[in-house]
Amino acid sequence: MHTLFPLVQTLLAFSNGSNKGATSYQTVDVAVVGSGFSGLAAAIEAANSGATSITILEKMPSPGGKSIYNSGHIAAVGTPQQAKADILDSVELMVQDMSTAGLYFNQPPLLEALARSSADTVKWTEKELGVKYRDGVAQLEGHSVPRTLITKNASSKDIIKPMLKKVEDSPSISLKVNTKLQGLVMDESGKRIWGVRVRRTDTNKDLDKNKRNDPFGTDEEIIKCTKGVVLASGGPSTNQPVETSETIQQALKIGASLDLNSPNFQCTGGLHINPKGQIVHVGGYPIEGLYAAGGITGGIHGSGRLLGCSSLESLTFGIIAGRNVMSNANNEKKKIQIEKEIKKNLEMEKFMDAMMMSPYRF
Repeated sequence: MHTLFPLVQTLLAFSNGSNKGATSYQTVDVAVVGSGFSGLAAAIEAANSGATSITILEKMPSPGGKSIYNSGHIAAVGTPQQAKADILDSVELMVQDMSTAGLYFNQPPLLEALARSSADTVKWTEKELGVKYRDGVAQLEGHSVPRTLITKNASSKDIIKPMLKKVEDSPSISLKVNTKLQGLVMDESGKRIWGVRVRRTDTNKDLDKNKRNDPFGTDEEIIKCTKGVVLASGGPSTNQPVETSETIQQALKIGASLDLNSPNFQCTGGLHINPKGQIVHVGGYPIEGLYAAGGITGGIHGSGRLLGCSSLESLTFGIIAGRNVMSNANNEKKKIQIEKEIKKNLEMEKFMDAMMMSPYRF
């Protein structure tokens, strides 16, 4: 059945029956779906890792997603702020606290990856974005020890604004608003992402009001992604009409699996990823070139999330996805080059053997 995926997706890409408009084409290194904490972090880190063309796709008229409503709290273990306050903490203790809050429906490998990277994530916001935190460390409900940092103004704007400025200033990153994901396209193998299909609207029609209308035009754009795609559009956590979950739906169509360990899918369930941020196929293997981060994923928080861990998760796995979408793609390229070199050497050896056996050899 897997062999049908590339054919079906290609047919959908070029002859979608519902698409009556024109089709345009573009090629980029990386496409990121969503412009909240996780999407922006993925784009910035992909650029830092060598990507020269990154497109962020945001279906709303303005970027930021639900991250703009965050309180500016980030929980982390092993930060200089904890050390200064002589607070004894550990990765194991943070994992235990999050597991307790999640009623042990969490995925331990993801929790450990998150906790171990937490201090580096805080450092990334300080060094990469210039984020300032208040003095001291807060102990929020559910945390065994003080480990939560609060931004200067206790607002997500302290993080999202410098992220958007970073994106705006980067020659490698472009941000497209009013752009809705229409589909994911697989390559001929059926195991690697090829690109995305999107629809755009130039209107500023309010998607938060009235009915669940679709103001997006019929003109479609096909974007080939040579390195990969990061899905970071958030998950359905409210009943707002804008939360249509099309990104998850499109991922499921190409065989992505869900994390079904959480009894509360609406808030904490989502796409199944591994610690590298790769989306896992229903067959149990990672879909090459396809990553996810933030609220669209499941397995991290289980049945409930601790305060301060949502922002940490979005930023951390956004960074992880942005780095790995480049490093894994480069590794695959090197692997192909090595395989070609081995094949070339084998062919040369066969040729030399044939020459040695030839009666016409010198």
